[in-house]
Amino acid sequence: MKYLIGFVLYVILMQPFVTLADDLSALEPITPENAQHLVQVARYGEGVFTGAIAWSPDSTRLAFGGSLGVWIYSTTASDSEPEFIDYDRWVYALAWSPDGETLAITQDDGVHFYDLISKEDRIVVSGSGAIAFSPDGKLLAVGEKIPASDDYQEWRLVAGLHVYDARTGERIASRRTDYQDSNAVKVQFSHDNILLAVTYSVEGNAVSCTDEVFQYLDVYTVENFLVSPESVPVLATQVVNKGMGWNGLLDNPIASGDRFYGEGSGNIVLHGLTNDMKQTTLGEIENWLVDDLVLHPDGEFLIATGRDPETYPLGYTTVAFDLQTGEKLFTLAESSFSSTSFSADGNWLAGFRDESWIIWEVHNHQLEEKNSFSLASADWSVDDGRLQLPD
Repeated sequence: MKYLIGFVLYVILMQPFVTLADDLSALEPITPENAQHLVQVARYGEGVFTGAIAWSPDSTRLAFGGSLGVWIYSTTASDSEPEFIDYDRWVYALAWSPDGETLAITQDDGVHFYDLISKEDRIVVSGSGAIAFSPDGKLLAVGEKIPASDDYQEWRLVAGLHVYDARTGERIASRRTDYQDSNAVKVQFSHDNILLAVTYSVEGNAVSCTDEVFQYLDVYTVENFLVSPESVPVLATQVVNKGMGWNGLLDNPIASGDRFYGEGSGNIVLHGLTNDMKQTTLGEIENWLVDDLVLHPDGEFLIATGRDPETYPLGYTTVAFDLQTGEKLFTLAESSFSSTSFSADGNWLAGFRDESWIIWEVHNHQLEEKNSFSLASADWSVDDGRLQLPD
Protein backbone atom coordinates (compact mmCIF):
# COMPACT_ATOMS: atom_id res chain seq x y z
CA MET A 1 0.00 0.00 0.00
CA LYS A 2 1.23 3.47 -0.83
CA TYR A 3 0.44 6.04 1.87
CA LEU A 4 -1.13 9.34 0.82
CA ILE A 5 -1.90 12.35 3.02
CA GLY A 6 -5.06 13.08 1.07
CA PHE A 7 -6.80 12.46 -2.21
CA VAL A 8 -9.05 14.67 -4.34
CA LEU A 9 -11.44 12.93 -6.71
CA TYR A 10 -12.64 14.68 -9.86
CA VAL A 11 -15.29 12.15 -10.91
CA ILE A 12 -18.49 11.23 -9.04
CA LEU A 13 -17.99 7.73 -7.62
CA MET A 14 -19.84 6.76 -4.44
CA GLN A 15 -18.74 3.15 -3.78
CA PRO A 16 -16.59 2.40 -0.69
CA PHE A 17 -13.97 1.08 -3.09
CA VAL A 18 -13.36 2.88 -6.37
CA THR A 19 -11.94 0.73 -9.18
CA LEU A 20 -10.23 3.15 -11.52
CA ALA A 21 -9.29 0.61 -14.16
CA ASP A 22 -12.95 0.17 -15.17
CA ASP A 23 -14.29 3.67 -14.62
CA LEU A 24 -11.50 5.75 -16.16
CA SER A 25 -11.87 4.03 -19.55
CA ALA A 26 -15.24 5.72 -20.00
CA LEU A 27 -13.98 9.19 -19.10
CA GLU A 28 -12.61 11.84 -21.42
CA PRO A 29 -8.83 12.26 -21.02
CA ILE A 30 -7.72 15.46 -19.30
CA THR A 31 -6.08 17.85 -21.76
CA PRO A 32 -4.96 21.50 -21.62
CA GLU A 33 -8.07 22.35 -23.63
CA ASN A 34 -10.61 20.87 -21.17
CA ALA A 35 -8.67 21.18 -17.88
CA GLN A 36 -10.55 24.35 -16.91
CA HIS A 37 -13.77 22.35 -16.78
CA LEU A 38 -12.60 20.03 -13.98
CA VAL A 39 -14.80 20.19 -10.90
CA GLN A 40 -13.89 18.71 -7.53
CA VAL A 41 -16.65 16.37 -6.41
CA ALA A 42 -15.02 14.59 -3.46
CA ARG A 43 -12.08 14.84 -1.09
CA TYR A 44 -10.75 11.85 0.82
CA GLY A 45 -8.42 12.25 3.77
CA GLU A 46 -8.08 15.21 6.12
CA GLY A 47 -4.66 16.39 4.98
CA VAL A 48 -1.80 16.94 7.43
CA PHE A 49 -1.06 19.29 10.29
CA THR A 50 1.34 22.08 9.31
CA GLY A 51 2.73 22.83 12.77
CA ALA A 52 0.88 26.15 13.12
CA ILE A 53 -0.67 26.52 16.57
CA ALA A 54 -2.44 29.13 18.70
CA TRP A 55 -3.99 28.92 22.17
CA SER A 56 -7.07 30.96 22.98
CA PRO A 57 -6.45 33.68 25.62
CA ASP A 58 -8.55 31.78 28.19
CA SER A 59 -6.65 28.52 27.45
CA THR A 60 -9.89 26.60 26.75
CA ARG A 61 -9.37 26.17 23.01
CA LEU A 62 -6.44 25.22 20.82
CA ALA A 63 -6.23 25.94 17.08
CA PHE A 64 -4.08 23.75 14.81
CA GLY A 65 -3.23 24.68 11.23
CA GLY A 66 -3.51 22.03 8.53
CA SER A 67 -3.07 21.62 4.81
CA LEU A 68 -6.85 21.99 4.33
CA GLY A 69 -7.77 24.52 7.02
CA VAL A 70 -7.90 24.98 10.79
CA TRP A 71 -8.96 22.56 13.53
CA ILE A 72 -10.11 23.95 16.89
CA TYR A 73 -10.07 21.61 19.88
CA SER A 74 -11.54 22.16 23.33
CA THR A 75 -9.46 21.49 26.45
CA THR A 76 -12.60 21.51 28.59
CA ALA A 77 -14.46 18.94 26.45
CA SER A 78 -11.69 16.81 25.00
CA ASP A 79 -14.12 14.12 23.80
CA SER A 80 -16.11 16.53 21.64
CA GLU A 81 -15.63 16.76 17.88
CA PRO A 82 -13.28 19.61 16.88
CA GLU A 83 -14.53 22.54 14.88
CA PHE A 84 -13.11 22.55 11.36
CA ILE A 85 -12.68 25.74 9.34
CA ASP A 86 -12.43 24.49 5.76
CA TYR A 87 -10.21 26.60 3.48
CA ASP A 88 -8.97 23.79 1.22
CA ARG A 89 -5.53 25.39 1.33
CA TRP A 90 -2.40 25.40 3.47
CA VAL A 91 -2.33 27.33 6.76
CA TYR A 92 1.08 28.82 7.59
CA ALA A 93 0.51 30.66 10.87
CA LEU A 94 -2.18 31.38 13.47
CA ALA A 95 -2.78 34.09 16.08
CA TRP A 96 -5.68 34.52 18.48
CA SER A 97 -6.96 38.03 19.21
CA PRO A 98 -6.73 39.03 22.91
CA ASP A 99 -10.52 39.17 23.23
CA GLY A 100 -10.77 35.56 22.00
CA GLU A 101 -13.30 36.39 19.29
CA THR A 102 -11.07 36.43 16.17
CA LEU A 103 -8.54 33.99 14.76
CA ALA A 104 -5.93 35.43 12.37
CA ILE A 105 -4.85 32.87 9.76
CA THR A 106 -1.96 33.22 7.32
CA GLN A 107 -2.49 31.57 3.94
CA ASP A 108 -0.97 32.03 0.51
CA ASP A 109 -3.54 34.70 -0.40
CA GLY A 110 -2.96 36.82 2.73
CA VAL A 111 -4.07 37.03 6.35
CA HIS A 112 -7.67 36.03 7.05
CA PHE A 113 -9.71 37.14 10.06
CA TYR A 114 -12.15 34.43 11.09
CA ASP A 115 -14.89 35.60 13.45
CA LEU A 116 -15.45 32.74 15.89
CA ILE A 117 -18.91 34.02 16.85
CA SER A 118 -20.48 34.87 13.47
CA LYS A 119 -18.31 32.33 11.55
CA GLU A 120 -17.58 35.01 8.95
CA ASP A 121 -14.23 35.06 7.16
CA ARG A 122 -12.49 37.97 5.46
CA ILE A 123 -9.04 38.70 4.07
CA VAL A 124 -7.74 41.77 5.86
CA VAL A 125 -4.07 42.28 4.93
CA SER A 126 -1.29 40.78 2.84
CA GLY A 127 1.33 38.56 4.40
CA SER A 128 2.87 35.10 4.19
CA GLY A 129 4.87 34.70 7.40
CA ALA A 130 4.37 34.64 11.14
CA ILE A 131 1.69 36.83 12.75
CA ALA A 132 0.97 38.25 16.22
CA PHE A 133 -1.52 40.56 17.89
CA SER A 134 -0.31 43.15 20.36
CA PRO A 135 -1.52 42.46 23.93
CA ASP A 136 -4.06 45.28 23.72
CA GLY A 137 -5.42 43.92 20.42
CA LYS A 138 -4.82 47.17 18.55
CA LEU A 139 -1.89 46.07 16.37
CA LEU A 140 -1.22 43.11 14.10
CA ALA A 141 2.37 42.30 13.10
CA VAL A 142 2.80 40.25 9.92
CA GLY A 143 5.86 38.86 8.19
CA GLU A 144 6.02 38.81 4.40
CA LYS A 145 8.48 38.31 1.57
CA ILE A 146 8.62 41.62 -0.29
CA PRO A 147 10.56 43.08 -3.26
CA ALA A 148 14.03 44.36 -2.40
CA SER A 149 13.07 47.83 -3.70
CA ASP A 150 9.86 49.77 -4.24
CA ASP A 151 10.70 50.44 -7.88
CA TYR A 152 11.33 46.73 -8.56
CA GLN A 153 14.78 47.53 -9.93
CA GLU A 154 16.08 44.53 -7.97
CA TRP A 155 14.23 41.37 -8.88
CA ARG A 156 14.70 39.54 -5.62
CA LEU A 157 12.67 39.04 -2.46
CA VAL A 158 13.72 39.90 1.07
CA ALA A 159 12.09 39.51 4.46
CA GLY A 160 9.74 42.27 5.49
CA LEU A 161 7.66 43.10 8.55
CA HIS A 162 4.40 45.06 8.51
CA VAL A 163 2.42 46.43 11.44
CA TYR A 164 -1.28 47.09 10.83
CA ASP A 165 -4.17 48.60 12.72
CA ALA A 166 -5.94 45.36 13.69
CA ARG A 167 -9.37 47.01 13.55
CA THR A 168 -9.15 48.79 10.20
CA GLY A 169 -6.42 46.86 8.35
CA GLU A 170 -4.54 50.11 7.69
CA ARG A 171 -0.78 49.64 7.44
CA ILE A 172 0.97 51.76 10.07
CA ALA A 173 4.61 50.83 9.55
CA SER A 174 6.70 48.52 7.38
CA ARG A 175 10.33 47.45 7.44
CA ARG A 176 12.36 45.92 4.62
CA THR A 177 15.36 43.86 5.72
CA ASP A 178 18.46 42.76 3.82
CA TYR A 179 17.66 39.10 4.50
CA GLN A 180 17.37 37.65 1.01
CA ASP A 181 14.86 34.84 0.31
CA SER A 182 13.87 34.90 3.97
CA ASN A 183 10.61 35.25 5.88
CA ALA A 184 9.53 35.82 9.46
CA VAL A 185 9.06 32.50 11.27
CA LYS A 186 8.15 34.00 14.66
CA VAL A 187 6.72 37.39 15.65
CA GLN A 188 6.10 38.28 19.30
CA PHE A 189 5.12 41.29 21.40
CA SER A 190 6.20 41.53 25.02
CA HIS A 191 3.41 41.32 27.57
CA ASP A 192 3.78 45.01 28.42
CA ASN A 193 3.50 45.95 24.71
CA ILE A 194 6.90 47.69 24.80
CA LEU A 195 8.96 45.30 22.67
CA LEU A 196 8.52 43.53 19.33
CA ALA A 197 10.75 40.59 18.40
CA VAL A 198 11.04 38.96 14.98
CA THR A 199 12.91 35.81 13.99
CA TYR A 200 13.80 35.44 10.30
CA SER A 201 15.04 32.25 8.69
CA VAL A 202 16.58 31.51 5.29
CA GLU A 203 18.19 28.43 3.81
CA GLY A 204 21.89 29.07 3.39
CA ASN A 205 22.09 27.71 -0.15
CA ALA A 206 20.02 30.68 -1.30
CA VAL A 207 22.87 33.04 -0.50
CA SER A 208 26.03 31.00 -0.05
CA CYS A 209 25.54 27.67 -1.85
CA THR A 210 25.71 25.77 1.45
CA ASP A 211 23.24 23.69 3.40
CA GLU A 212 23.45 25.93 6.47
CA VAL A 213 20.45 27.73 7.90
CA PHE A 214 20.83 31.47 8.49
CA GLN A 215 18.61 32.83 11.22
CA TYR A 216 18.28 36.39 12.49
CA LEU A 217 16.68 37.86 15.59
CA ASP A 218 15.69 41.53 15.58
CA VAL A 219 14.12 43.17 18.62
CA TYR A 220 12.55 46.65 18.47
CA THR A 221 10.71 48.93 20.80
CA VAL A 222 7.17 49.14 19.45
CA GLU A 223 7.09 52.93 19.73
CA ASN A 224 10.27 53.40 17.68
CA PHE A 225 9.16 50.88 15.06
CA LEU A 226 5.87 52.66 14.48
CA VAL A 227 7.60 56.05 14.17
CA SER A 228 10.71 54.95 12.29
CA PRO A 229 10.66 51.33 11.05
CA GLU A 230 14.18 51.67 9.62
CA SER A 231 15.68 52.53 13.00
CA VAL A 232 18.35 50.20 14.36
CA PRO A 233 16.83 47.41 16.48
CA VAL A 234 17.72 47.38 20.16
CA LEU A 235 18.96 43.81 19.72
CA ALA A 236 20.07 42.24 16.46
CA THR A 237 21.76 38.87 16.26
CA GLN A 238 22.71 36.51 13.46
CA VAL A 239 23.25 32.80 13.91
CA VAL A 240 24.74 30.71 11.12
CA ASN A 241 24.60 27.02 11.79
CA LYS A 242 22.93 24.01 10.31
CA GLY A 243 19.67 23.31 12.08
CA MET A 244 19.78 25.93 14.79
CA GLY A 245 18.83 29.54 15.27
CA TRP A 246 17.03 32.06 17.40
CA ASN A 247 13.72 31.30 19.03
CA GLY A 248 12.89 34.99 19.30
CA LEU A 249 11.30 36.62 22.28
CA LEU A 250 10.18 34.24 24.99
CA ASP A 251 8.73 36.83 27.28
CA ASN A 252 9.10 36.44 31.01
CA PRO A 253 6.15 38.34 32.51
CA ILE A 254 7.91 38.60 35.87
CA ALA A 255 10.77 40.52 34.28
CA SER A 256 8.46 42.76 32.20
CA GLY A 257 9.72 41.42 28.92
CA ASP A 258 13.39 42.34 29.20
CA ARG A 259 14.81 38.83 28.80
CA PHE A 260 15.33 36.99 25.55
CA TYR A 261 16.22 33.37 25.01
CA GLY A 262 17.98 32.14 21.90
CA GLU A 263 19.89 29.13 20.71
CA GLY A 264 23.45 30.26 20.09
CA SER A 265 26.60 28.15 19.77
CA GLY A 266 24.63 25.06 20.70
CA ASN A 267 23.72 26.51 24.09
CA ILE A 268 20.79 28.47 25.44
CA VAL A 269 21.80 32.13 25.52
CA LEU A 270 20.16 34.73 27.73
CA HIS A 271 20.12 38.36 26.57
CA GLY A 272 19.27 41.28 28.79
CA LEU A 273 18.58 44.64 27.18
CA THR A 274 19.87 46.60 30.16
CA ASN A 275 22.89 44.41 30.89
CA ASP A 276 25.73 42.91 28.92
CA MET A 277 24.89 39.72 27.07
CA LYS A 278 24.89 36.77 29.41
CA GLN A 279 25.22 33.16 28.46
CA THR A 280 23.97 30.23 30.44
CA THR A 281 24.37 26.54 29.66
CA LEU A 282 21.60 24.29 30.86
CA GLY A 283 22.69 20.80 31.81
CA GLU A 284 22.80 18.21 29.06
CA ILE A 285 21.92 20.73 26.36
CA GLU A 286 25.54 21.87 26.03
CA ASN A 287 26.75 21.65 22.41
CA TRP A 288 23.33 20.66 21.14
CA LEU A 289 21.82 21.93 17.94
CA VAL A 290 18.70 23.45 19.50
CA ASP A 291 15.55 23.51 17.37
CA ASP A 292 12.80 24.71 19.68
CA LEU A 293 12.34 26.50 23.01
CA VAL A 294 9.21 27.32 24.99
CA LEU A 295 9.07 29.12 28.30
CA HIS A 296 6.41 28.41 30.91
CA PRO A 297 4.39 31.54 31.82
CA ASP A 298 5.88 31.57 35.34
CA GLY A 299 9.30 32.19 33.80
CA GLU A 300 10.96 29.41 35.77
CA PHE A 301 10.58 26.37 33.53
CA LEU A 302 11.88 25.83 29.99
CA ILE A 303 11.18 23.10 27.41
CA ALA A 304 13.99 22.62 24.87
CA THR A 305 14.22 20.31 21.86
CA GLY A 306 17.60 19.63 20.30
CA ARG A 307 19.92 17.00 18.90
CA ASP A 308 23.44 15.90 19.54
CA PRO A 309 25.55 16.92 16.51
CA GLU A 310 27.53 13.70 16.84
CA THR A 311 24.40 11.64 16.14
CA TYR A 312 22.80 14.04 13.59
CA PRO A 313 20.30 13.52 11.96
CA LEU A 314 19.29 11.14 14.78
CA GLY A 315 19.46 11.86 18.47
CA TYR A 316 16.51 14.25 18.93
CA THR A 317 15.57 14.83 22.56
CA THR A 318 13.07 17.09 24.32
CA VAL A 319 13.89 18.01 27.91
CA ALA A 320 12.65 20.40 30.61
CA PHE A 321 14.96 22.64 32.66
CA ASP A 322 14.56 24.64 35.85
CA LEU A 323 15.80 28.12 34.90
CA GLN A 324 16.54 29.06 38.48
CA THR A 325 18.97 26.18 39.08
CA GLY A 326 19.84 25.15 35.52
CA GLU A 327 19.04 21.54 36.41
CA LYS A 328 17.19 19.13 34.15
CA LEU A 329 13.71 18.37 35.45
CA PHE A 330 12.84 15.49 33.11
CA THR A 331 13.16 14.14 29.59
CA LEU A 332 9.88 14.49 27.71
CA ALA A 333 10.74 12.21 24.81
CA GLU A 334 13.66 10.74 22.94
CA SER A 335 12.32 12.30 19.77
CA SER A 336 11.81 15.76 18.33
CA PHE A 337 8.79 17.99 18.86
CA SER A 338 9.05 20.46 16.01
CA SER A 339 6.47 22.76 17.64
CA THR A 340 5.63 23.11 21.32
CA SER A 341 3.46 25.69 23.05
CA PHE A 342 2.21 26.43 26.57
CA SER A 343 -1.29 27.73 27.16
CA ALA A 344 -1.59 31.25 28.55
CA ASP A 345 -2.49 29.97 32.03
CA GLY A 346 0.43 27.53 32.01
CA ASN A 347 -1.81 24.52 32.70
CA TRP A 348 -1.39 22.89 29.28
CA LEU A 349 1.42 22.04 26.86
CA ALA A 350 0.96 21.01 23.23
CA GLY A 351 3.67 19.28 21.21
CA PHE A 352 3.82 18.29 17.53
CA ARG A 353 5.64 15.19 16.28
CA ASP A 354 5.10 12.34 13.83
CA GLU A 355 2.16 14.17 12.17
CA SER A 356 0.26 14.32 15.49
CA TRP A 357 -0.38 16.82 18.29
CA ILE A 358 -0.05 15.64 21.89
CA ILE A 359 -1.61 17.55 24.81
CA TRP A 360 -0.27 17.40 28.37
CA GLU A 361 -1.64 18.85 31.59
CA VAL A 362 1.00 20.68 33.65
CA HIS A 363 1.24 20.18 37.43
CA ASN A 364 4.15 21.64 39.43
CA HIS A 365 6.42 21.59 36.39
CA GLN A 366 5.53 17.96 35.63
CA LEU A 367 3.49 16.74 32.66
CA GLU A 368 0.65 14.25 32.34
CA GLU A 369 -0.43 13.27 28.83
CA LYS A 370 -4.15 13.89 28.30
CA ASN A 371 -4.89 13.58 24.59
CA SER A 372 -3.50 13.30 21.08
CA PHE A 373 -4.86 14.29 17.68
CA SER A 374 -4.06 13.11 14.18
CA LEU A 375 -5.78 13.42 10.81
CA ALA A 376 -7.32 10.64 8.71
CA SER A 377 -5.60 9.71 5.45
CA ALA A 378 -6.50 7.93 2.22
CA ASP A 379 -4.65 4.78 1.18
CA TRP A 380 -3.98 3.98 -2.46
CA SER A 381 -3.65 0.39 -3.57
CA VAL A 382 -1.25 0.11 -6.50
CA ASP A 383 -1.76 -3.61 -7.04
CA ASP A 384 -5.47 -3.68 -7.86
CA GLY A 385 -6.13 -0.04 -8.77
CA ARG A 386 -8.50 0.61 -5.87
CA LEU A 387 -8.77 3.59 -3.55
CA GLN A 388 -9.19 2.62 0.10
CA LEU A 389 -11.21 5.35 1.84
CA PRO A 390 -10.59 6.25 5.51
CA ASP A 391 -13.14 5.21 8.11
